[in-house]
This record gives sequence, C-alpha cells and structure tokens, in this order.
Amino acid sequence: MQAGDIVVDFDGERVRSASHFTRLVQESVPDRQVAAIVIRGTAKQTLQLVPEGTNRFDRLLSNNSRRQLQGLERQVPRNFNFNFDPDTLRRSLPALGGNLGVTVSPLNDQLASYFGVKQGVLVNAVTSDSPAAQAGLKAGDRIVKLAGKDVRNVYDYTYALGEMKAGQEYDVEVMRGNERLKLKLTPAARR
Repeated sequence: MQAGDIVVDFDGERVRSASHFTRLVQESVPDRQVAAIVIRGTAKQTLQLVPEGTNRFDRLLSNNSRRQLQGLERQVPRNFNFNFDPDTLRRSLPALGGNLGVTVSPLNDQLASYFGVKQGVLVNAVTSDSPAAQAGLKAGDRIVKLAGKDVRNVYDYTYALGEMKAGQEYDVEVMRGNERLKLKLTPAARR
C-alpha cells in the first residue's frame, strides 16, 4: 500500500468508511493473506496483504501506557501464584504508609448528592482505640483532605495514606453534616 491509495474492498467486503476499514483489519485473521482492492491514481489495483498478528489489547495501549504496564510486569514476583490465600498475599505486599483504623468507600452519585458534596471518601467504620478514633473520626464522615492532599476518590485516599509515615502527625479534613472539621491524627505502624 502507498500513501494516497483509496481502499474500496478488503478481504471481499466493500469498505464503507475509514473506521469500517480499521475494524475489518482488526477483525481479520492475523498472518493470513487477504486481497485488498485500492484505487491508485485513476487505476484499480488488487494487492495481497498480510495483517500483522499483534495482540488486540496491545494496539489499544499508548506507548506510555505500554511502558507503565511493562514496569508493573517487572514488579510482579516470578513465583506469583493465583491460588493464594489472603494472608499469603498480605505478607508478600510491601507495607506502605501508616494504619488509620478506618474503612472507607467511594462516594457514588447518590451518596454525594445525599451528603451535598462532590468529592471525598465515606468513612464506613472506625476501629476503637485506632488513630482515627483518637483523632475523632466517626462513621459517616467524608474525608476530603488527608496529609495535605485533596481526596477526591478512593484512589486519592489510598495514595495519601501510602505517603504517610507511622508516628508522624498529619492533618485530616472531614465533612460532618455541613461542617468542615480539621483533625490531627498520627498513623500507627502497619502490622
């Protein structure tokens, strides 16, 4: 194929648009020769093509995403086994950040509307005598800022928690009803 070729037929099917052509190529059997009819200049030509056998998922990734995924693959232990128990997994993961003693969940649209907030995570439960309990957090609070970082969702919460160090004091901002509270807490070491 050459720049400027107009593909009118691919593997026996009339091509209706550029997106249709892309779909036909993606759905063709990899490494199998197919005929493509093109208009080059004023003449029709039949070309024999062999679509590459690349992984469909791989085509969806940008180069940056592909590099990030490869980096993650290198971090997975070689002896990783999908038939594991939770305790084995817990022991194999690095202990990041401190332990607050709270269980949180994302604020879906209905909860966000009910609480009148647009971001944050909902505190579902607070373990008694935990750093969160000592700081004054309560079930029903919405954490909106942790350790100086805005908490828009569970990912932000997890990231901020991972950056925190056990034994250091941090600010946490919560919405309780319509009131914004600033509390201080000191994470405990992870077990």
